Amino acid sequence: KDSNVELTGCIHPILDCAVRFLRPNGVNLSMKQTETPATAEGSPSVIRFITSAMLNIAAENNADGRVRAETRSLDGDFLLHVTFEPDIEDEVLEKMLDCYYGGELLESAYRDVCFDLLLIQMVSETLGWRFGVTRTGCADGLLALTLYIPTNEEAPALSCPFDPMPLLEVAFAGLLLPDEE
Repeated sequence: KDSNVELTGCIHPILDCAVRFLRPNGVNLSMKQTETPATAEGSPSVIRFITSAMLNIAAENNADGRVRAETRSLDGDFLLHVTFEPDIEDEVLEKMLDCYYGGELLESAYRDVCFDLLLIQMVSETLGWRFGVTRTGCADGLLALTLYIPTNEEAPALSCPFDPMPLLEVAFAGLLLPDEE
């Protein structure tokens, strides 16, 4: 059930845990987190899932082992921004930038990434959030996954402390136990 959720309390523990979890697997996750608390309508589990999925996409498809995650408040929205240098074929990457992740992309070698992007997009649209994939950086060499969540001023619902490790273990299973080919 959707309620008012404190966003930094849902997202920041996952980011903190992901730094420790990904480093031994060759992914250097750097972060910049907002100190400003933000409240939005949503489900804590959905917010945690989308955060983990965005990190998973970046961790599994980066070219140089570096991923940057940033949270901030911007014009009434809470922003989760994940950037990385993609290790994705140019033709597939151009199709991803059109923000349509179905069809032939789901039949490509990048079907897992496209399915995750499609799922994030569908959930975001259902909840009234915005999600996008864009190029960024000085030479447009980085890929940015950006989630905008409209904030409100209402008090968040009380929830118990959250242990992000089981969720991250599932999200990053491909990094820990790569497929035997």
